Amino acid sequence: MRCRFCAFVGQLGANFALLLDHVGNTILLGDPNETISSRTARARAAGKKWAVYACKALTVVFGGKGEDKDHCVWAVDAKMPSLARELWDWNTDRIEE
Repeated sequence: MRCRFCAFVGQLGANFALLLDHVGNTILLGDPNETISSRTARARAAGKKWAVYACKALTVVFGGKGEDKDHCVWAVDAKMPSLARELWDWNTDRIEE
């Protein structure tokens, strides 16, 4: 069982990592609402050879989630919930636990 503070810090880290992913994609002249992983998955689907190796590297570093262990497929799977979560609900002025 994890402490609530540990869960909060872990979620904050996940949200920050996702922010860096979006910023990185924007710097690489991509859509700011898309991650590098989903952009790489689209490139692989379009037949770009470099994207095949990039997706393999992303899978080794970040892993896949759920039944599909391919990180790029997981990144564009609409059924998978987002890793990001709001930590402070502005409507209730309450910090999530």
